[in-house]
Amino acid sequence: MPKIDNVGYGDCTGIKMEHFPRIVAMHLAVTQAVLNKNSYFRQHYRYIDLTAGKGFSPNGDKGSPIVFLDQAESTKFQIPYRADFIEQESKNINELKEAINREKKKNGWVARDIHFHNNTYQIEIPILLSEKNDKEFGLVFVDPSGELPDFDCLRYIAKMRPRMEILIYLSSTNVKRTIQYTGKRLSDYIGNIEKSHWLIRKAISWDQFKWTFLLGSNASLFKDYKSINFYQLESQDGQTILEKLDFTKKERVEAKQYKMDI
Repeated sequence: MPKIDNVGYGDCTGIKMEHFPRIVAMHLAVTQAVLNKNSYFRQHYRYIDLTAGKGFSPNGDKGSPIVFLDQAESTKFQIPYRADFIEQESKNINELKEAINREKKKNGWVARDIHFHNNTYQIEIPILLSEKNDKEFGLVFVDPSGELPDFDCLRYIAKMRPRMEILIYLSSTNVKRTIQYTGKRLSDYIGNIEKSHWLIRKAISWDQFKWTFLLGSNASLFKDYKSINFYQLESQDGQTILEKLDFTKKERVEAKQYKMDI
């Protein structure tokens, strides 16, 4: 994956940024409905972007922070929110601040509870989430530009914020390339995060890197989103998708042949 200022982009970036706002909008709507029905929970939404970037991708697509604010500032969403944008490159975070200020003025956003953190998320998260809170709702997003996310950090987040969902965008091909060193497949990593329910997006057929979205939750509220090929992991469709992301074509053929032989 090519990178500019440590921000990756490629053939699938456009599709990712078509699907990401739909996932965010879905998540905001479901969370708002839950909070509206349960007044004893704090009426507040938390968004944490672990790899926020500079606001726009190198090919001009809106970055995840701008997309989130687009959705959170819409009239459809009425819950107060806090957004934390973490970015390790100082050049990028300065550009992100400028981009958000431009969009804020252009769109009339309120966007009053926004926080920028120039650091790695591995360092920043234990500061932001130093104490466990099982009453805070929201979403944590990580898109490490072709690298593998820090799964230990994601496990920590899941422990400290059990009611916040975790959304991951990664290349399953890159996971397969590391298995000889780690001994772990994608299913091993997500199983270790300790979220009881997952949605998994089918990879684009022509995509050699097999990019996928994964949404982890401790609630069974998130259903199949078939228009973007996003399925519950425990479903037959979800298991078929995971198998293809977990194993190479050669491994799947060999496993099928082994079953036929016995």
